[in-house]
Amino acid sequence: MHKQMFKNQLTLAENVLRRLLNLIVEVDHLFLFLTFFSTISLFFGYLTLTYILLSIDLILLLFVCIFPLGQWLTSFLETRFPENPFIPKDIEGIIVLGSGFDLLLSYKLNRPCYNVAIGRLISFTQLIKQYPNVKHVFTGGGWYLDLGVNESVLAEKFFQDCGLNTHQIIFEREACNTNQNALYSYRLLQPKGKWVLVTSALHMPRAVGLFRKLGWKIIPFPVDYRSEKKWSVFNLNLSRAIVYWKTSMHEVINMLFNYFKGQSDTIMPKAEPL
Repeated sequence: MHKQMFKNQLTLAENVLRRLLNLIVEVDHLFLFLTFFSTISLFFGYLTLTYILLSIDLILLLFVCIFPLGQWLTSFLETRFPENPFIPKDIEGIIVLGSGFDLLLSYKLNRPCYNVAIGRLISFTQLIKQYPNVKHVFTGGGWYLDLGVNESVLAEKFFQDCGLNTHQIIFEREACNTNQNALYSYRLLQPKGKWVLVTSALHMPRAVGLFRKLGWKIIPFPVDYRSEKKWSVFNLNLSRAIVYWKTSMHEVINMLFNYFKGQSDTIMPKAEPL
């Protein structure tokens, strides 16, 4: 009983910490909150507090927009593994992680709607045609299974439209996050040999850490590059700077959690010989 209470307390603390760190990731929300509270403060005549809040807001805005930390992190994460790696002939299979669909919009419009990660499925389709005699696996159900929206169903229709025989593709249909992608697929497949892992380049370090921890022999095949592999000191494109910041910080924070929870052996996985 005491062990369960302690476990529940740890889960609660983790959720609280995740929500706090989420403010760092969702920096545009933080800008909005600071602007809103500074306006309220000004309305009630608290000028000193208003100056402080607006100053913090402006400093954060300039930091994210001009200092290219998000852009640098994105480029750093995307180049952890080589592009178009050598794939030996003796691979056991190819596995692609879901996330190529906007599931909520697909549900609302009752039709497949794609997002920036659709390149994962396109590259997977190309690899299937190049390596037709190995196992092919799609893993992912998504966050809206309770609404009856399953990403595997959308992916199956996508592959059919691409001319693939979906009866030769294995679908893992329950995973809602990357850790579950690795765990549920491992239980389903019991992999013995080398597997090509297809996911977005930005997401690849986190995915590799989780897969390796479970015993997968992974050949990372990064796709969906978002950075230019170079960065400038002055980036005056605020919307792009915010996207870089949000996506890269999301990956870094989750890699930290994965490491400290024992789900990955290293915070920042890198290329290793099999």
